[in-house]
Amino acid sequence: MDELGVAVHFVKENQIISNDSRASENFVHGIKVLMARNYSQNLGEETLKGMLQKARAGLYPSFAPAGYRNTEGPGGRRIIVPDGDAPTVRLFFEEFATGRHSLKVLANHAKVQGWTIRGHNPGTSTLHMILRKRIYTGDFDWNGVTYKGSHEPLVSRDTWDRVQKCFDQRMETKQHRTPRDFAYSGFVRCGHCGCQLVGELKKQRYVYYHCTGHRGKCAEPYTREEAMRDQFAASLRELTIPPGVLQWLQETVTESDLNERAARDREVKRLDEQARRIDGKLDAMYDDRLEGRISPEMYDRKAQDLRAQALGLRQRIEEVRISQPAPVAQAIDLMDL
Repeated sequence: MDELGVAVHFVKENQIISNDSRASENFVHGIKVLMARNYSQNLGEETLKGMLQKARAGLYPSFAPAGYRNTEGPGGRRIIVPDGDAPTVRLFFEEFATGRHSLKVLANHAKVQGWTIRGHNPGTSTLHMILRKRIYTGDFDWNGVTYKGSHEPLVSRDTWDRVQKCFDQRMETKQHRTPRDFAYSGFVRCGHCGCQLVGELKKQRYVYYHCTGHRGKCAEPYTREEAMRDQFAASLRELTIPPGVLQWLQETVTESDLNERAARDREVKRLDEQARRIDGKLDAMYDDRLEGRISPEMYDRKAQDLRAQALGLRQRIEEVRISQPAPVAQAIDLMDL
């Protein structure tokens, strides 16, 4: 924002943040950004926790892969069942398990035979993804752990093992070096030319920072990471907040927290009302079916769509409810320090 020279208008807070904003306003804005980031990260953690619970219960906690489809199971929980592409997936496993085909040959063979996945001719990347998935054996991998699934398998474990063996025999092992992350790279700028500083490892032991030189050759010397760390520590030690500003900041953060909680309650209420309306439609449709005003086939088709919508709404409600607000009390305690 500083570099672009733009002003950001926050309608809800009736506030404008720009280069002309006071330091206290920028500070509060930064705190709110951190709180929002914490809320988002916490929501992600709670969502992952719920998905892990489903995995432990034998339910695949994501979108159905090729050969399966998502549907509503007992208790309203989303499960996966075989769909119309299941026979084609079995053919791919059986053909590749013979060891006579590469992925490219198998993709061309599928195109000639008219074997499609979700209406499209699968390429080599799609075939690789399908043939590597353990989920087709009845088990599935989730976050590096293999779970016993409750869904119907499409291939035997023996067939899947033979396919993996074919892959292992064809694959050439390649070693990739993982680039190292440096603590201050990307957000410290050169005092001479304004370009960013980047870290570099010397003699496999020492970390130095230097200017990228994007605006021409820069004469600034390399800087040791220890020196950078000491400068940061010294700047932080000098950081003080006047008591009046601190009190105002704490009140603002508390008010923002109350607003966020109220917004979450409104969102839950809105989603719940939508789910209740769908339940009402299902009840009315059931009465129409009993009275013969609609056919059983139409009822089944419409009811399946409505149940899927209601399931999605209730999952969203659960996500909002289990998400925890940002730790405001902890933030205020840190300010007191």
